[in-house]
Amino acid sequence: MKWHKIEDYPVGSDEYVLVSQIIAGQRDKELCFVGKLNRRNWWSNMIDDVSPCSLTDRWCHIDLPEE
Repeated sequence: MKWHKIEDYPVGSDEYVLVSQIIAGQRDKELCFVGKLNRRNWWSNMIDDVSPCSLTDRWCHIDLPEE
């Protein structure tokens, strides 16, 4: 899995990605969530806005084979 910087997030993308944020000064990749960046610069899941976006956030694509 390759993690990308927030500035590399495709503008206007409607694709959900795996998001890793720094919590309490430390990045814990076990506490990730799936979301997409909305126009208000918040990470959003299918139900609600879940977290404001930060320049320290990292994201990656989730590539699953279709079967």
